[in-house]
Amino acid sequence: EAGATESAALVTALCSDTSEAVRYCAAWSLGELGGELGSDAAEGVAEGILPALRDEDADVREATVRALGALGASAARHAPLVAVLLEDPTADVRAAAARALGAIASATASLSSPSSPCMPAA
Repeated sequence: EAGATESAALVTALCSDTSEAVRYCAAWSLGELGGELGSDAAEGVAEGILPALRDEDADVREATVRALGALGASAARHAPLVAVLLEDPTADVRAAAARALGAIASATASLSSPSSPCMPAA
């Protein structure tokens, strides 16, 4: 599946590297890969990066929640954990959580929308 090997290495770095800079870059890169991943890989990434939502570094938390937003519908079942970050002490993390929730909701809604332009609106 597209990006599965790269994303697995990035998830490992995000969740286990001792360097804040490496963890941040891994989360940022996963956010960039988000839309390119197949659904199975995206769901695996979403599950795998959840521990980083509690990272001690605010920049890592922000990049992680941004990555979840980029994963869209694949991260939908984790939306309650993203919503917890709306209470984060850091404003940038709170803002990223709000944007991520919007992206997840939008992606989820588009999956349930009729795909044919000929379908009548509900």
